[in-house]
Amino acid sequence: MNTLQSTIKVYLNHCQFQKRLDSKTLKAYSIDLKQFSLFTNNSLEKSTSIDTLENYMSNLHSQFKPKTIKRKLACIKSFFHCLEFSNSRKQCCSSSKNCNIRLLL
Repeated sequence: MNTLQSTIKVYLNHCQFQKRLDSKTLKAYSIDLKQFSLFTNNSLEKSTSIDTLENYMSNLHSQFKPKTIKRKLACIKSFFHCLEFSNSRKQCCSSSKNCNIRLLL
């Protein structure tokens, strides 16, 4: 079974090589997703729980400014969008062999 951290690693590769995101954006995404992974104890299943997501958002509001929170949530939203896409298409990005993210819930 995939862990959240291993799925994040594949997603970041997708962002780097398929989406061609800037290195600063990749660094921010990496930090944001690592923090989210730590919050969920690296559990892919737990990360999709509504309660977990609500608790994470509350936690962000107690630590960061609104602009930072928006970026972190946009990053997580993009990550889950890729997972959702991969679940329906059986891969994260149809043109890449390196992007076999599957939502195993």
